[in-house]
Amino acid sequence: MEQFKFGVRSLERYKPYLDWISGEHYKMRELLISLVNINSWSHNPAGLEKVIYLLSREATKLGALPNQVILDLPPHKRIDAKGNLEETPLGPALHATKRPGAPIKIFLCIHADTVYPPDSPFQKAEVLDENTMRGPGVADAKGGVVVMLKALEALERSPWANNIGWEMLINPDEEISGVGSSKLFQGAAKRNHIGLLFEPVLQNGAMVSHRKGSGNYVVKFSGKSAHASRPGLGANAIMGAAYLTVKIYDLIGRLPELTTNPAKIEGGGPNNVVPDFAQLRYNIRMQDNRDLQFVDQYVRNALEYIKLRYQVESEIVSEHVSNPKKLDEKTAGLISQFTECGKKIGLNLKWEQSGGLSDGNRLSAYGLPCIDSLGVRGENIHSPEESISLNSLVERAKLTALFLMKAASGEIVWPT
Repeated sequence: MEQFKFGVRSLERYKPYLDWISGEHYKMRELLISLVNINSWSHNPAGLEKVIYLLSREATKLGALPNQVILDLPPHKRIDAKGNLEETPLGPALHATKRPGAPIKIFLCIHADTVYPPDSPFQKAEVLDENTMRGPGVADAKGGVVVMLKALEALERSPWANNIGWEMLINPDEEISGVGSSKLFQGAAKRNHIGLLFEPVLQNGAMVSHRKGSGNYVVKFSGKSAHASRPGLGANAIMGAAYLTVKIYDLIGRLPELTTNPAKIEGGGPNNVVPDFAQLRYNIRMQDNRDLQFVDQYVRNALEYIKLRYQVESEIVSEHVSNPKKLDEKTAGLISQFTECGKKIGLNLKWEQSGGLSDGNRLSAYGLPCIDSLGVRGENIHSPEESISLNSLVERAKLTALFLMKAASGEIVWPT
């Protein structure tokens, strides 16, 4: 496979645009505060709409307004606590394109949603010192939104911009596995040469080279109710869920890097009634799709045993699988180029695997090579202590802007 290749030109011709980013630090910080102070939990469509409208105004600076749209997404279909299918609305997505006929086509994406609901006490940005801000989504991934927009703005100020056609997506549902936006990634993968996503780097500062896959499952158990004093007349659905919980947990370590998490048992009722309903929600993380086949057969064998042992019927009523994001040859080439760009601006980039998912898993599954950790440096994501190193806003915007300008100027030889 042909690789991206660097020329030998100096950094000097890109320096005015990189220096311009340095002068934008305060504006970047203020935009981040505005974004963080709007609750955009994945299931808060009203809050997500506010964030997307704010970002649509910011995106007008990129000159793509004729091809900039706010997209409504289909509702999220999920299994409720009683085993019934329910639909919940999602927030909108922001999509923009510029120069789709250019010889180089790049897809840039990051999500606007967070994991903090409106009733969480963690709602506002708080500047702790000159380089530290704490707040919901400040690193994952509203800091990445700011980085992406500023890198594109720097590209558009440069004389090489006309050589790149870019497509940008800000989606509202990454934290719930892209349930509404997944089809948008399929189309983007067909139209572009590479993908750049702006998830935060790992807590140790490393960037992500590849990611595990994940499966989220709901298994429903149907028993027979009876008086608690006569359990032999009933079939206890809770026993089915409990048995499978133990079996799922016992999978940990059975295959290299396979992890499992029985997350929630729902169902049951009064203490004097044998429960006729229960369900188990669980997650698995794997490094190879073949692991899914092993786990699937393992679970089905357990369900057969449950039927024989406890007279409880079962059904896998929901499953959502994200394939692993593999370190293939094209991705390795991108990693090499970003590592070189990092050196040019004084960054010694390190790379390693992550067990967490991103929309990069989806792009990779559709065949688009991508780097998905071009966002900020931060700590304690998905917790009330989530924070960002503020100097990484400029640092990471420069990294992506330099890559974009080198690609546009011809210094990176594009594979054909």
